[in-house]
Amino acid sequence: MHATVNGHPFETVVEPDGRRGHWVRLDRSLQQPAGIGPGDTAELTLEVAPDWPEPEVPEDLAAALAAAPARIRDVWHDITPLARWEWVRWVQATSNHATRQRPVEGSISKMDRGKRRACCFDSPRVPTRTWPGAASCASRPRRLVRQRKLTRPRAT
Repeated sequence: MHATVNGHPFETVVEPDGRRGHWVRLDRSLQQPAGIGPGDTAELTLEVAPDWPEPEVPEDLAAALAAAPARIRDVWHDITPLARWEWVRWVQATSNHATRQRPVEGSISKMDRGKRRACCFDSPRVPTRTWPGAASCASRPRRLVRQRKLTRPRAT
């Protein structure tokens, strides 16, 4: 997404929240120039970008991919950036480094079995309410402007 917060531009992706909703991360590096913080109201403008950006692959997943057989690396390079984002999200859903190796190993194992998508982040098989024309948003640029109160992320 091409986005602005209080007029300050940035690039982002809209992340699923696991409850059929979505959120946008506004790190301190974005909050400071916009003059906002937790509890403040800000104007957020989102515009659909034509392409998904490449995700930042966490070090543990990158190391596992580098050590994996070539056929698994081929799957990784062949899938779309959106699918790579899903794998990264799935691994990062476990923030405890003591237990994080399990989803990293699971990612490699699933790709080895031919899976091209991680799992079930807001699965399209489950009906959800959408706004009219959502399916064609890539072909018709849309712009969304909302004013929302910033909140701290919920502890999980």
